[in-house]
Amino acid sequence: MKHLFSLVFCAVAVYSWGQSPNAVTLEQAKRFLQAEREEIFIQTLRLSVSEASVFHPIFVEYNREKRVLDELLINKFVTYAEGYQSMSPKAMGRFIKETRRVQRKDLNIRKRYYHKLRKEISTEIAVQFYEVDDLLSTSLRLNVLSSLPFLSGQALPSAPKR
Repeated sequence: MKHLFSLVFCAVAVYSWGQSPNAVTLEQAKRFLQAEREEIFIQTLRLSVSEASVFHPIFVEYNREKRVLDELLINKFVTYAEGYQSMSPKAMGRFIKETRRVQRKDLNIRKRYYHKLRKEISTEIAVQFYEVDDLLSTSLRLNVLSSLPFLSGQALPSAPKR
């Protein structure tokens, strides 16, 4: 889980909306996200050698699809952050529809790979995969959302610490 916190830290650093992120910074963050995601899965799932040999090609395919969604999500939020002060109600509504579409695609990917892993390895590994993917997606999204400027001009308060 140490790597999860690295991922969260990276997400917060990249989405510092006070500055407009440049293309190099975004590309570095995307590469970091991909590498961290793989490392988190490897450490969390604790696969046997035979399970890992089945998991790896499935993960490569999954990661390719997740990369596309990460790109979409990052671009949506960057566009929103850069133009929120002058955004028309129509554009705001479009932003909500587009981010909901990305969330649905993300859930569909998670479900599809859950079924693949359940069939190819085991239900236990598939459930762990689903949970870790959900946690990573939720953490990334939460960190991005908590850094966004809202129409009131204030960011959301941080979650209470336990």
